[in-house]
Amino acid sequence: MKGEFGIEVSKASYLSGADDLNPFSKKEFDHSFMMVESYRSDLRMKGKEAGGLRCLSYNEIVEEGVVPMV
Repeated sequence: MKGEFGIEVSKASYLSGADDLNPFSKKEFDHSFMMVESYRSDLRMKGKEAGGLRCLSYNEIVEEGVVPMV
């Protein structure tokens, strides 16, 4: 996460992952969902991969009704 997005995670737990298919290149890739408890960041967005990156607080997860994939 540091090299791609400028986020240095110091405490995190893995929640789940999901395989996906890039609609343009047709290559498979995976999504990883993490609960990050502690980090430092300049949160820079680089390249197409960062286009859908969102960081949500716990309250935002609850308010938006985000459901982890299992």
